[in-house]
Amino acid sequence: MSGLNELERIVEPLLERMGYELVDLEQAGRGTRPILRLRIDRSDSEPGSGVTVDECARVSRALEEVLDDREDLAASYILEVSSPGVDRPLRNRRDFERSLGKEISLRGFARLAGSSKRVEGVLLGIEGSGEAELLRIRTASGSELEIRRSAVAKASLVFKWEEFEFGKSQESES
Repeated sequence: MSGLNELERIVEPLLERMGYELVDLEQAGRGTRPILRLRIDRSDSEPGSGVTVDECARVSRALEEVLDDREDLAASYILEVSSPGVDRPLRNRRDFERSLGKEISLRGFARLAGSSKRVEGVLLGIEGSGEAELLRIRTASGSELEIRRSAVAKASLVFKWEEFEFGKSQESES
């Protein structure tokens, strides 16, 4: 089966032509029955206006047309296409820039900023580039940390359930 980088190279241009962006691509399952999990979003999406089930189905059908012809992909692969969800993964600089002022969770390859392997806080900024790229985070205790992005194994938005009220729309608040 193709490596994830090869699959991204194939999938991303197709998604872009359809008006979507690849948020995350994960490979699971066995070689005889691989599972490809894609999380997509609209390139111009705002919170609360994510992709719909119908859009995920449309993208899935378009991807299947391309993936079904690949000899290096088992004929019995499973393709799962979904929205990024409320705890959207942050993979690239653009994701972090769109998340400025929001609460994020970081898991490091090792301890982050002398703290622990997991840090949560409000993203205050992203500075520098390449290996020198730094994330500035304010933790719940008020501490400000600078963390090298290259030290981060996984990053995502944090969704606070207590701030969400079921059945209450933003329109009814105005």
